[in-house]
Amino acid sequence: MLVVAIQGLLHWSVLEIPLKTIATFFSPKRPLARVNHHKLTVAMNYNLLAISTADVDECLANMYDAYMNNVNDNVSAVLVSATNDPCLQRYELQARDLYRERIYKKLYSEGMAWAGVEKVPVDARRRDVLWCKFKHMDRHEFAEGHLSAVCEKFAHEFMVIHRVSRVLRKCGQYQDLMLLSQGESKAYTYCDKALYGKAARTQGEPLFHESEDVKNVRSRHFDYTLVLDSDTQVSAGMVADLLSIAAAYPERAIVQPAIKIECSSDKTWFMELESLRQSISEPMNSTVTSILG
Repeated sequence: MLVVAIQGLLHWSVLEIPLKTIATFFSPKRPLARVNHHKLTVAMNYNLLAISTADVDECLANMYDAYMNNVNDNVSAVLVSATNDPCLQRYELQARDLYRERIYKKLYSEGMAWAGVEKVPVDARRRDVLWCKFKHMDRHEFAEGHLSAVCEKFAHEFMVIHRVSRVLRKCGQYQDLMLLSQGESKAYTYCDKALYGKAARTQGEPLFHESEDVKNVRSRHFDYTLVLDSDTQVSAGMVADLLSIAAAYPERAIVQPAIKIECSSDKTWFMELESLRQSISEPMNSTVTSILG
């Protein structure tokens, strides 16, 4: 026991996996509570520094899927771009407009089908969380007088804003988004040249290049920011699930939601092994998280 204790002090990582495994077998699972979350708002924040149109296409495709999988009154999707090339910046805005048109058409078609005017499939989740909110209205009246405005509203919650500075890259991008959400439009962070050198920005300079999307985000006071890389996917209903957990534990913070490696059959052996390794270690990490509260 003395040798094990000394080895544990000197090489604690050697004991980490055995201890986690033992804890996983003998610790009861504590399910997370969930409560109504509709008063909470969230910005699904994708962050991008594009060097090609392919980067923009990948990011906005994932952002579109994530938004449509989780569309709701309290969910916004905001791409914070640090792209420098003016041509790529214009391409980002053009791609945003195309996706907005796609969102409008998709929701409009679904709304008409829900109202009984058209015969197209209606996504089950959107039927339960979005269209059911209008069940008190006459469906033909909804389709003729309200549907277009509803679809327009959701399409304009798919946004792209361009950051002025590149200091701290992604960390600075989502922090500036949170500041803008709180009504702060001018820089007062990362301005110290002694700390940040040439990357430091000027005190009082705008956080973002002014646009309609910037105006839409300003002073929205989002309760949560879901920070995402350009290749990150968000499964259907995941945002609502996170918010319902957050609402149940208002004194806590969700620091790192679970990230799962996407691995299809055409991936390399290395990627298959990494995915398998993650699947094995995930219950252990969940147990330790539960033990620590």
